[in-house]
This record gives sequence, structure tokens and C-alpha cells, in this order.
Amino acid sequence: MITAHSDRFLKFCLGITGFNQATFLRGFEAFLLDLHADPARAESVLDIVFHFENSLIDQLVPYAVDAVAFADDWGTQQGLMISPAQWRAIFLPRYTEQFERIHRLGKKVWFHTCGDVFAILGDLIEAGVDVLELLQPDIFGVERLRRAYGGKVCFCCAVDHQRRAITGTREEIFSYARLLNDQLGAYHGGFIGYVEDYASLGMDEEHYQWIREAFHSLE
Repeated sequence: MITAHSDRFLKFCLGITGFNQATFLRGFEAFLLDLHADPARAESVLDIVFHFENSLIDQLVPYAVDAVAFADDWGTQQGLMISPAQWRAIFLPRYTEQFERIHRLGKKVWFHTCGDVFAILGDLIEAGVDVLELLQPDIFGVERLRRAYGGKVCFCCAVDHQRRAITGTREEIFSYARLLNDQLGAYHGGFIGYVEDYASLGMDEEHYQWIREAFHSLE
């Protein structure tokens, strides 16, 4: 299957990872409490998660995939779920080691995270993220993303899932796709358009097709 598509950019998706996976194992409230009241227990859970993920990454050695993809949502609508200082102390070293492991294999790091995670975007990029997947660009502001990180990472962004992708007109969606491309894609391949059927959020078939057509029109 991989060799049949060797002309394509192929990514291996680890699925839901890191912090999110730890909350599934321990329970969301219990894990957040551990981070404050019993950090040794929290880190022992994280070590299980990251060890398992790293073992999967190591198995990619013989396969010609181009990137390893993570999905680790960190943000609420107002900011991180924990303090940036705590995130940097506990999580950043683990991500850094993980991303270095992937780069040693000659592969890219593709990192998805939702919510207002602006406080840690620079840390993720410095740690080695090559493609940053952000599906709520309006929560940051597209121009703000460009000013802060244009040319430092490749952005993979959707027509904002909470707003325009659900209620926007065709003209608004096409205009927004051009905005993403013009602002974030002005750095030699710094932008990838993203579209997904989000009926669960209220996206209908018409809006899905408009978004697909809008990104294809940028080619």
C-alpha cells in the first residue's frame, strides 16, 4: 500500500496522544488533580503513554512514511487547561524527546491541537513540530499567526469549524480560504488546507462541498 503511493506525502497517525491519552487512562479530573497534588503519579501515567507511543514510532524504521501525526488537544476557548509553566516543566521535555526520535528517522512531525493554545505554539515549533494543525484559526486570528510564526512552521488549517464552516456563505468561505492561503502560505509551502465532514458540529453537505471547492480553487 505504501509503495503504491510513493508519489504522495504519507503520514502515520498515532491517533489521540499524549495528555489526552493520559486523561483517558486515569480519568480527566483525576489526572488534572494528580498534576497538582501528586505529580509523580501523573508522570508515571505519562511515561506509560509516551513509552507506548515511542515504541510505535520505532517500528516505522522500515516504512517510507513522511510524517508522524499526533492529536493532543490542549486548549479551552480561553487558554491552556494547565499553566504554561507546568506544561513546559512536565510535557515539553517529553515532546522534545519524541520529536527528536522522529527526526532521527528522517520523518516530519505533524501535530494537531485544538483550543486557544497560542501560549505554547512557539514551544512546540522549537521542540520540532514541522506541521501545526489548527482547526480553529479564528481563535488566534489568522494575521496574528502569520506575524508570530509565519515561515517558522507549516500550518494546516481549516475554514474555522466553529463559525464560517457551519454558517458562512459560499462567498465568505472562498474568501476565508484565500485569507488562510495568502497569510499563512506566503512562505514557500507554509500552508495546507484542511476539510473534514463535521456534521456533528452542524456542518451540512453544502458547506462541506464549498470548503472543498474553495481549497481546490487555490491550486
